[in-house]
Amino acid sequence: MKRRIQTLALACASVLAMIVALVGVPTSAAAAPPDNEVQRTANIFQYVSDTGTAVFPLSPDAGTTNNGPFWRGAASGSSPGYTYDGNMTFWTQPGTAGTVVNDAAANAVYASSVDGPSELPAYAADGSATRIGSWVLPQGKVWSTSSQAAVTLRLDDPSFAGVVRPLKVSLAPRSALTPVNLWVLNQNSAISTFYGLTLATAKDQHQTIETEPTTGTLTGAVTPGSCILKGPSSSAETMFKACAGFTLSLVDADGQIVPTGTAVALYGTVAGARTQIGTWVSDGSKVTYSITSTEMPSAIEPVSYTAVDTRPSGFSGWWEQSVTLANNTNGDKATYDVAKLYLTPVIHGSVS
Repeated sequence: MKRRIQTLALACASVLAMIVALVGVPTSAAAAPPDNEVQRTANIFQYVSDTGTAVFPLSPDAGTTNNGPFWRGAASGSSPGYTYDGNMTFWTQPGTAGTVVNDAAANAVYASSVDGPSELPAYAADGSATRIGSWVLPQGKVWSTSSQAAVTLRLDDPSFAGVVRPLKVSLAPRSALTPVNLWVLNQNSAISTFYGLTLATAKDQHQTIETEPTTGTLTGAVTPGSCILKGPSSSAETMFKACAGFTLSLVDADGQIVPTGTAVALYGTVAGARTQIGTWVSDGSKVTYSITSTEMPSAIEPVSYTAVDTRPSGFSGWWEQSVTLANNTNGDKATYDVAKLYLTPVIHGSVS
């Protein structure tokens, strides 16, 4: 009998081993995060997409941004990180470009991932408290192991250009955001900033002209996007401003940017026929038109143009601001729009 029991036990152990080998045994780390974990986090920079959204990934599998992962883990030394309980705090505040988001300001708005709200208003950095969209926030406890966690910026107007006030993210609860603790939290990389960058917008521009041979210029209708500008300060928040400038370029029929200084044919209708009557050319800051035809056009075809922000290649040498890098556009592609420049002939004192 004893031998039969031993044989049965060995058989059961063998079957159990086979099951474990096939399906595995979940570990405590995989089953649930710890009640507390020492963590540090990083800033995230994302472009607002053509549909007006920017996604800031917080999950470990999708959290690699252009400047590194959001979760940085514990460190050694005097500033190892913050003992975090999963309750993430968010806040933003109306203000102007290049100024920090002040958590102590009376007009600052807060949210907690654990007890809501699920959204905070997004503001333009023009001093106005008017809502231009929302920051959609994760709910519940957010761990470094949380799957598909993200913050999403959604603008009401997808064509908005300018600076969006940043969102601050803290591993500490609001009660801990005292003036004394803020320095400690920042030293331990327990507070991060999320930046939603925009691209310059170009809109149609109309200009009337006399119909005799003439030359003139147009500068387009352009609003610069936002950039992290280089400067003496090490704070990206104080360098987050409208881009310093933009390059004005013509766009050909295939949607390709025409090199600066290259002439493009200017067409008009002369005696009922489409005829080249001059040229367009951009020097990067303005478009010059030159009408050389001695015959009066009854109409002039518009030319397409775009404005591309003049932005630094990086901030402090570590974050690349190119909109073409996939990790800068987690919310979907962000592209510069194309608009038109119109010339309308004036014939005998009236607009044709």
